Amino acid sequence: MSHRTPLCVMAKRLLRKALDALDRKVFLDVDLDATARGWRVNRPRPFVRAYRDPRWDQVVPRDVAAESASASFEGAICPHHVQGRPS
Repeated sequence: MSHRTPLCVMAKRLLRKALDALDRKVFLDVDLDATARGWRVNRPRPFVRAYRDPRWDQVVPRDVAAESASASFEGAICPHHVQGRPS
């Protein structure tokens, strides 16, 4: 036996739509600002947002960057260093 009456289903649907509209209205300015900056807006659940600047996807941890830099520039001479000392 189901306890889902048509009135209950309609009430839940109406409440969900009202909360969704309120959620969008509350975050409207912040979401528009983030979108204008080129950030990604993730909405995992109502009234929760996660904003991410895609430039962070290009950041490499320092250890990895040092390894790749030393491997790709092996044997190169830095013009700002004279005999191994910074100028």
